[in-house]
Amino acid sequence: MQSFAKRPAEKYPIAVDFRDRLPPGQSITAVTASAINSATGVTASSTVLSSTTGTIDDTKAKVTVQAGTHGINYQLTVTVGLTDGGSLEETLQMVVDSES
Repeated sequence: MQSFAKRPAEKYPIAVDFRDRLPPGQSITAVTASAINSATGVTASSTVLSSTTGTIDDTKAKVTVQAGTHGINYQLTVTVGLTDGGSLEETLQMVVDSES
């Protein structure tokens, strides 16, 4: 599982590249994302994601992260729909560090 750090006040896009996992002839048709508090398992999508729908940039799925509570880790799941109706997903760990 990939991991990245951010500060609570930061808001920026992240990209997950599915290039090496796309089956031959397939492309990404949709991007969705979700988030949970890693410690409690409680859904945190509306807190740490600006939207649960992302954008497509060739083989990359882009979602925007925001907010988060210092000292709390969040598990993000980015799911892409494929032209054949299948899907792929990637799980990331977002570590929220202090403001300073």
